Amino acid sequence: MDSIILCEGRVDTALIGQYLASISGWHYSKVSKSGANFLEEDRKQIINKYKRDDHWMYLWGVGGRKRFKSPFEKILEFNSLNKDTSFNNIVFIVDRDEEDEATIVAEFAGYIGNDELRKNEWLDVTYTDKFGHEYTVRMMLIIVPFDEEGALETVMINSLAEEDDEEIIPQCVKFIDGIKSEKYLKKRRDILKAKLSTLIAIIDPDRAVDSLVEIVEGIQWDRYRAVNQTFNKLLEL
Repeated sequence: MDSIILCEGRVDTALIGQYLASISGWHYSKVSKSGANFLEEDRKQIINKYKRDDHWMYLWGVGGRKRFKSPFEKILEFNSLNKDTSFNNIVFIVDRDEEDEATIVAEFAGYIGNDELRKNEWLDVTYTDKFGHEYTVRMMLIIVPFDEEGALETVMINSLAEEDDEEIIPQCVKFIDGIKSEKYLKKRRDILKAKLSTLIAIIDPDRAVDSLVEIVEGIQWDRYRAVNQTFNKLLEL
């Protein structure tokens, strides 16, 4: 079975790809699955491909919270024209931020055309292809984090907190929260990234000049409880 995961951005694709490669045996691939030559819509997007035996897994960073619809429609179009090589599993991974959970679920239920969608649960959705034949796709919506406001950076900070025996994280959080600026850290997401980057700069100074994506790819996320709790359903792919 072949799968495709739609997430928000480059950091998401880096963490999820590294996690699944280390724990589930997926291997990064420079080539594409037959016929599935999806192209990024702009520079904000990224598409990474992984292979395990004869199975494929795509990770599509769509470039932002409100940009899932177009990539999803392209996947359905591909499935409709390629019955024998279609994607059997489609997963949406969405940051909770400050949004109401029911609102997020309703939004994605509208995308897939099925109001039985629930967070963190598989749902079989039936469509009709271009030739009039029905086919079924298994779908799931994962909202990150599960039980608090925030984003994937929150999960990463919570993970690193599992080894924080010197209360470094509270000090980093207090430092960033105490910065007052009219120019910088105006968005909640930027504040979370700053907290994570500051934490990394302290616990691993040699990596402070790396990009956040490089930093994420260099951490063994499968050893952390918070990450495993968030992404354990992906082990079913």
